[in-house]
Amino acid sequence: MRNESGCLVPVDGDSVHTAIVATGRGGAIGTTAESRSGNYRGLSRGTLTNVASHGPTEIELIAEDIVVERPFTDTRWTAGDLTILNELAAVLAERAADPSREDGWRRWRDGVAESLLLVPSWERLEATGSPAGVGFFGQLRPDPDGPFPPHLERAVADAGARAGWLLAYFNVRFIEPAPDGARQYGNLVVISSREEARALAEYADHTEAVRRSPGAYRSIRIHRLALDGIPTRRPVIRVCETLYLDFADTPSWRAVRSGS
Repeated sequence: MRNESGCLVPVDGDSVHTAIVATGRGGAIGTTAESRSGNYRGLSRGTLTNVASHGPTEIELIAEDIVVERPFTDTRWTAGDLTILNELAAVLAERAADPSREDGWRRWRDGVAESLLLVPSWERLEATGSPAGVGFFGQLRPDPDGPFPPHLERAVADAGARAGWLLAYFNVRFIEPAPDGARQYGNLVVISSREEARALAEYADHTEAVRRSPGAYRSIRIHRLALDGIPTRRPVIRVCETLYLDFADTPSWRAVRSGS
């Protein structure tokens, strides 16, 4: 369901298959024959109906739009991502309550996933009310162009921690692979504010990670989040906007959806 601001919020009874989930603003906008079933709109590859054009590289989707040949944009995936993000927030709360917790990087593995967590300062994380956040869900290629340099992940997070805007970085790699054998990842990043985090664009390691993304990922969903409450007390997480990237095309296909 959606709240008054149009953001997606979790509700009891939402049906989400966690096992599966754990698995341009366009130029000229064309028209396509519509195939409807309820709110379903059949949208051909790269051609959309009822969307807004805001420039040469991105398409703006409305809530009911489905891009048939880009199934990773289906809003049911967003609902599944939101379930995982809330599970990660629950783990943050459990770790915060552990008397032996320590600032810095921690890595562990259980029966579901391999986890990598950075909390530069638990004290600061607990003192921050209603921060912003980012949820990252990438669909890896089964045959990537080459290994994604592992140092880039830590380098970017460490830079954000030193600058003070990164409050927590939580990466999980699910043990169960996707049907095509590719590894599956999910990320929750808690930040002090979106304005401060804009400095990320100036980091050389981030630029390098972006450059390498098309060779490692088939597609990506990046959610802009709002956390209502203290991040270590299981806040309500709202998805306020989603950026979709499909690297099957050159240049990559991009779309945004507000409150998706």
